[in-house]
Amino acid sequence: SKGIYKFKYLILQAIQNVFQYTSIFEKMRFKDTDFEGGFVTGEAPEFPIVIEENFAFYNVNLNDGLMTGIFLDQKEVRKKLRDQFASNNKVLNLFSYTGAFSVISAPIAEQTTSVDLANRSRSLTEENFGLNSIDPKPQYIYVMDTFDFYSYAERHQLLYDTIVIDPPSFARNKKKTFSVMKDYDKLIDGALNILAPQGTLLLCTNNSAYSLKSFKNTVKKTLEDADVDYDIVEVMGLPKDFKTHPHYKPSKYLKAIFVQVK
Repeated sequence: SKGIYKFKYLILQAIQNVFQYTSIFEKMRFKDTDFEGGFVTGEAPEFPIVIEENFAFYNVNLNDGLMTGIFLDQKEVRKKLRDQFASNNKVLNLFSYTGAFSVISAPIAEQTTSVDLANRSRSLTEENFGLNSIDPKPQYIYVMDTFDFYSYAERHQLLYDTIVIDPPSFARNKKKTFSVMKDYDKLIDGALNILAPQGTLLLCTNNSAYSLKSFKNTVKKTLEDADVDYDIVEVMGLPKDFKTHPHYKPSKYLKAIFVQVK
């Protein structure tokens, strides 16, 4: 924001005082400015760089707009997925982007399936699999609209033990538009048709206008309308190093709900 940008040089000085660093790189998150982010000081990096998180590796490109290759706020959710809901399971990762949920699951899952409408998602996901020396044979990647994939999976009688749904707040393709606050129930309904018995849904949203209470109400109402028995196993939010403010509720933007459907 413009407000925090006014403190750029104080923040930069603090980083230089506190950390031993190789390079410092600046990302711009606001549009109404003539300033451009980029390399600041140190050794100029060559992208992609490789980061390690929860003993897995991911490519990151800080020069590729706001989409750097991984969403760090989901690190604890990814760890929970791996530790409790991936072992020997068929894991479906919708809106998969660079495949981070698939990458963390693949070493212990029976198979992973990654679905994203963006063409580049295939190569980015394959590169992350390669970084982690993951056998590509049991990993499936589809460049498809999620609702089209639901239809495809039903036609082919595909079932998944764990389904990860982490959509953007808003999306548009040639056929239709998608809004998290209006259409999340449709995502859950579609997933139920291809969820294996005793399966788990990981339902996420980072829409700051969608409160946890409203999101939970959507989840509960959709599952109850579908007449399924379920348990909410875990509700997660931002990691502790993502600071929030009690008087600014949108700062707690991330919601992740693990649901076991009986």
